[in-house]
Amino acid sequence: MGLETDMTNNLNGNLGLTKGTNLFEGAVTDLKNIIPDFSIFCRGIGGPAADRVFQLAYEITKAQISIYVRSNINERTIARSKMQCIYDYLKSEIPDNYLDCRCLQSQPQELGRDDKGRWLFTMTFECWKQENKWILDSGYWEDIRYWFDSENWNDGV
Repeated sequence: MGLETDMTNNLNGNLGLTKGTNLFEGAVTDLKNIIPDFSIFCRGIGGPAADRVFQLAYEITKAQISIYVRSNINERTIARSKMQCIYDYLKSEIPDNYLDCRCLQSQPQELGRDDKGRWLFTMTFECWKQENKWILDSGYWEDIRYWFDSENWNDGV
């Protein structure tokens, strides 16, 4: 699963958020009669290249995600408060299978109002995840690119 899915699953059922009702994956969008004005959106935005460690045994990915809170019309304070609650929650409740999740800002960023008068706030988080790249199976090390016999390894030198 990707970070958008992992983050929405982590927030689902907490802080009054329900996936598919007021919590969504992807960009902030308007779908009349489907997505309410007051909604939270989790959108992956990439991140720096992964760090490979222990001779390529695994890598640490540092994916980034922006979480947006969109308010009902003229409910700026409520939207900012919800963004602060999400920030506080993620300081202690990182998504499953992640090593860490830290916010890249010290407070919610106000993006202003949209064309319908709804306030928009955001914060960006960097989430660290360990991903194994090599699997020992029956005496062979395996990765996506090639196979080799670990007992009879010859690098051609």
